[in-house]
Amino acid sequence: MRAVKALLLFLTTIMLLPAAPAAESIHISLAAQESFVALPVIIDLKEFITNALKKENIVVTFVPLPVTRGTSLADKGELDGEMIRDKESIEGFSNLITSTHPLAVVHFKAVYLKSNTKFKHENMKDFRCGTLLNNRQVQAKLEADKIKCLEFKSPMQTFQLVKAGRIDYVLLANEIIDGFFERNPSWKEIYVIDEKPYTDMRLYLVLNKKRADLIPVIEKALRAAIKSELPKYKRLQQGINKNF
Repeated sequence: MRAVKALLLFLTTIMLLPAAPAAESIHISLAAQESFVALPVIIDLKEFITNALKKENIVVTFVPLPVTRGTSLADKGELDGEMIRDKESIEGFSNLITSTHPLAVVHFKAVYLKSNTKFKHENMKDFRCGTLLNNRQVQAKLEADKIKCLEFKSPMQTFQLVKAGRIDYVLLANEIIDGFFERNPSWKEIYVIDEKPYTDMRLYLVLNKKRADLIPVIEKALRAAIKSELPKYKRLQQGINKNF
């Protein structure tokens, strides 16, 4: 009887103890290139990252900014990092580090007017090129191939310039091209996407060094999400690095 009373007293005491406080969420802010944030593929990528990190109690806020501005604020520590960026373009920013492996590998392709029947992948250097600012990996390839390419801030601007005949083609990541064509179905009657990729770009998640302790946790969360959640995201299938 005494043993039963003791057990009841013990159980009652345990039930009356205050519940352990829930682990406090970690909040991080990541810059996202403002020219792309409304594209379906980027919306999906933001959701994918958000849901993956939520499982590790990390809450992400994405801040739309011009690409150079986002990098600068992340380097100063005013933001915690950038959603996705090529490693070459953050060289010189001493406070920035990247994920161990690229989160995505994207193919850059040329887009030109249907009416431009002379354009061929093999003679790209004979035509006027446009691409985006601060894609250093692509710029290095263009320099090696002796292709002169004007750089612009906005991808929409480059499409408009191709249509107006100011440049002959634009080089963009295939996933970004698909996003614009998805939002503008009539473009299929105006533009042609070169079937052969021009070059690849490896893209990493970027953090300020002060949040370096989060890299292993974030990578663990993203690897788990790639295995279990990626099939839900049709638009991310080609770009996400499945060996992350």
